[in-house]
Amino acid sequence: MKSFAKLLTVVVAAIVFSIGMGAAPAQARDGGLAFNLALDFRTVDTYFVRSPQYFDGSFSLTGLKAEGQFDIRADKLTISPGLGLAYFFSGEYDYTAAGPTTYTGKDATAVEVDLFVQGAYEVAPKISVLGRMGLAYMAIFADEDPFGEAFDVEVTDLYLSIGGQYEISDQLAAALTYRFVMAEVDSYTDYWSAGDASLDSYSNSGFQAKLTFKF
Repeated sequence: MKSFAKLLTVVVAAIVFSIGMGAAPAQARDGGLAFNLALDFRTVDTYFVRSPQYFDGSFSLTGLKAEGQFDIRADKLTISPGLGLAYFFSGEYDYTAAGPTTYTGKDATAVEVDLFVQGAYEVAPKISVLGRMGLAYMAIFADEDPFGEAFDVEVTDLYLSIGGQYEISDQLAAALTYRFVMAEVDSYTDYWSAGDASLDSYSNSGFQAKLTFKF
């Protein structure tokens, strides 16, 4: 229920945000809807503490992401608010428990929803520099924790991404970007069979290769 409430809050905020930002200002000379289809490669590092022990985990995830955005174009700059949904279908979880004990090869999947504002500045014909700021919520589902039980981890972060884009045609563009966390939004306590453990810190970074279809 807690996970669903968080997810619903982010989705509603994204819709309201996109509608509010979607109206082009008077000085904008062009605009339109666009759809992004992306392949995401992500690394999520977590640090749980349950005194006097700790669990230092790392998730390696691969997934597909779909994004809808509204492009507001003025001269060489394009501003695009939007909403993204991702499913990470392949992943592994490696963790170190209380120091030298290391476990590898545990399976994991994840889902993510985020709202964002992206800027694209044309530096040469067909070539643009991309920058994005967004708020993302991710839920990760792992097969096994240090005590042999399935568990999930939720991370919410304010992120930045930078990269480049090449316009293949008027209706199609390709881009490669790198994402990193600007601020951790929350931490929480997870309930393990051997006691409660608090999530003290986490990171969520990786590369995204995407195609943009313009309408």
